Amino acid sequence: EGLYLGSLTSREMDAADLDVSLEPLHYKRLEQLRILNAAVLPVRFPNSFYDDCVKSSSDSTVLAHLDDLLVGAVATRVEKASKSEGEGEQGARLYIGSVCVLAPYRNRGIGGKLIAKCLAAAEAWGDENIKDAYLHVQTSNEEAVKFYEKYGFVKQRVIENYYKRIDPPHAVLMVRPFVYPPSTPSIQV
Repeated sequence: EGLYLGSLTSREMDAADLDVSLEPLHYKRLEQLRILNAAVLPVRFPNSFYDDCVKSSSDSTVLAHLDDLLVGAVATRVEKASKSEGEGEQGARLYIGSVCVLAPYRNRGIGGKLIAKCLAAAEAWGDENIKDAYLHVQTSNEEAVKFYEKYGFVKQRVIENYYKRIDPPHAVLMVRPFVYPPSTPSIQV
């Protein structure tokens, strides 16, 4: 049945949510984010991506620490909306470039906390020019697709040959619109 630890078995401990501290990214933690992404993800990001994370969206790029150990992160940047991505309007989008959690800490609620904190930070900006959040998921990663769907992301389309050095190279583009409260028209007397 598993090793007994207090009131929980080791099997129950594995499924329990961990109480991690979440903090926005700042420059002194940038190298930790690079190392985590390199350790967990099959893709590599250029230095410019990390610089953009700090410059354009540092409070929506979130790090998860358990004590002093970085166990997960979500890295984002704000981008100009492009008509080629189906956006007909002017505005911006929040690009979620990476979401990762170290393997021993997965399925413990950390990824969900990271996504929720990231989206809440972006919505708290109250910037109605930011239309949505979007991300790419490798087509073979059905578990990730289901995870993002729980947070309001929907599959928009498949992008053939999106990834250069992994197989399959195709990605699902997933989008989650931001919904802002309707603005109240000012009353003129």
